[in-house]
Amino acid sequence: MGHFPQIKHLYLDDGIACEEFPVSFLSKFPSLVTLKITEDCNAERPSLRFRADGFGLQRPSFNLETLHLNSGPMVEGITDVLEFYLQHAKRNGVKAFKSLKDLDVVLANEGDWNSMKALFEDEPALQSLSMDGGHCYLSVNKECGLTSSFIAGTIPGSHMELDDFIPLSDYLIPSASTLNHLSLSFPIFWLDGALEITRFQNTVAIITDNLLAAMADRSVLKSLNLTFRLGFSEKFTCPNVRQWQGFASSLASREVFPSLKEVGLEMIFIIDGEHGGEDDGTREVVEEFQDGELCTFGEKLDEALDPLHKRRDVKVAVSLDACTSWSQMCAIIQEVV
Repeated sequence: MGHFPQIKHLYLDDGIACEEFPVSFLSKFPSLVTLKITEDCNAERPSLRFRADGFGLQRPSFNLETLHLNSGPMVEGITDVLEFYLQHAKRNGVKAFKSLKDLDVVLANEGDWNSMKALFEDEPALQSLSMDGGHCYLSVNKECGLTSSFIAGTIPGSHMELDDFIPLSDYLIPSASTLNHLSLSFPIFWLDGALEITRFQNTVAIITDNLLAAMADRSVLKSLNLTFRLGFSEKFTCPNVRQWQGFASSLASREVFPSLKEVGLEMIFIIDGEHGGEDDGTREVVEEFQDGELCTFGEKLDEALDPLHKRRDVKVAVSLDACTSWSQMCAIIQEVV
């Protein structure tokens, strides 16, 4: 099979291949501007599997402007693809991802995030960034050895440190004056203790004090979407919403974020009940939570976001939902297995 320097846009999904792809296949397209490897929702199972097969002599394109990588179709996550580009770039003395403008990735494990950090070190001036770590299980505290118990071990290695996931304020400095769209979906927080609740609340503060502050005054941000998954197995303890007041006040400033048009906030509360499956008792627990504690939390959150609600030129969408760990586990397994 020859090379195709005339092809600038390549789209692959897991519905078109039934055998492993060698990662060196990407060297056959040295002029690519767009590379999208996505998941076919209609496929019975992921079938696009990259394998690391050595890097070969031919280099891939170092002019990518659009890169979409969904870890679902790839057994080893997105690491093999990113490392293939990074190793070739190092060999050629160039930056593999310097030209990137549109980056959309779904992370499956800690290795994916380590490769992402290397990508960010190329300092691309991004216009759009979507990063989904929702399939990863948050390690709460390395020293104490506390980890999320949410279907622990179902997907081996699917965890990462929060401190690794969100140093984005540093990585996005080159994009501070170019980033129009930012979407982040975080690993699962487990809210069964004071430490875990504090970590979640601190994350909100980090977003405000570090990430948004890094873009302040030169921001062209038009849309910001955040998704959190919050799990608990004991009695629900309502997180403090004080940090959301700072978040809302920061985005409410037209002087700081003059281009902002849309803010989306989604929180999915995952109840780890005693039931082994989705039965009437489990649904009753979910409904009771939705009508009680979740409703109360929603009212407090809405009040905290009031400064942002008052900005009439910005559409604010807040979504609060609840499900069981069983239903969430089934959904995730269906996506990544």
